Amino acid sequence: MANVSATYFTASSRPFLRPPPPPPIYLPKKTFQLSNKTTAKMTIPLSTISTFRTTFNPFLRSARPCRLILSLLRNPTTTPASSPGHIDIKVTQLPRSSTQEPELTIGFKNGKELKIEVGKRQMKIGDVVEEIARVGRAIEREEALKS
Repeated sequence: MANVSATYFTASSRPFLRPPPPPPIYLPKKTFQLSNKTTAKMTIPLSTISTFRTTFNPFLRSARPCRLILSLLRNPTTTPASSPGHIDIKVTQLPRSSTQEPELTIGFKNGKELKIEVGKRQMKIGDVVEEIARVGRAIEREEALKS
């Protein structure tokens, strides 16, 4: 028999060949599909919002706008109570068997409240963002005119 020896390569004897890292991913601004089939980039003026209340069943498809708005509003600038942009957020999650429709209540700094019945009106995320942004811009305009 012939004497056969196997050669094993280790990290110290041969450098590992790794594929190059993937290029960085740059995410675009959030785009929302509005009800009139146009795409728009909406920004919600967070400085005008003081409270956010929502009630929804997380298992319903109609609760999707509530969940997405909640994820947009819960961020490091709005979470701590000591920050100037703090938003008081209260969430009520309904049980799976609940038939109550999802709804949002947004309180603004000037005392106005906007109640959106997302489930009854069959709203999508773009519609909700558009409605909140419309009221928020009006409040910003009022404050700018006062000062």
